Amino acid sequence: MSIEIDTKQLDNEYFRPSSPDLSSKNAIEHEEPCSLQYHFDNFFMCYTLKNQFINYYRYGQRPDCSSKWKDFVWCIRTKNKAFDEQQNMLRDKRLQKHAALKLGRNSEEVWSLRTSPLNSLFDRTDTSSCSPTS
Repeated sequence: MSIEIDTKQLDNEYFRPSSPDLSSKNAIEHEEPCSLQYHFDNFFMCYTLKNQFINYYRYGQRPDCSSKWKDFVWCIRTKNKAFDEQQNMLRDKRLQKHAALKLGRNSEEVWSLRTSPLNSLFDRTDTSSCSPTS
C-alpha cells in the first residue's frame, strides 16, 4: 500500500509536518512495540455497557468489536517474530493506519488549506466588518 502525499501542502510555508517521512524505512530507527495490555483493554472496553449504550445511541446499532480483536491477535503475533520481522510488521501497520486516516473522512473535506496567515482576526481597529448593515 503506498501513501500519496499532497505536494501543495508540503510547499506551503505555513504547513510543516512535524513527523518524519512516513514512507521512508529509515524514518524511525526502531518502531515502538505494540502493547498487549493496550489492545486487550480496547477489546474489553468495546463490550462494556457504557460503550454499547453510546454506540447504540449514536449509530443505532451495537459496535463491531471484531477489529479490536484482530488488533489484539495481531499484537500477539508480532511478539512471536524475530526483531527485524517485528519491526517490518509494526511499520506496515503504522503506514496502513496513516493511509486509512487520509483516505477516510476528515476535516480536509470541509476546510481548505490557508496559504497566507490571517491578519485581522483580533484587530479591533478595523470595525467596518463588524458594523451591522441597515
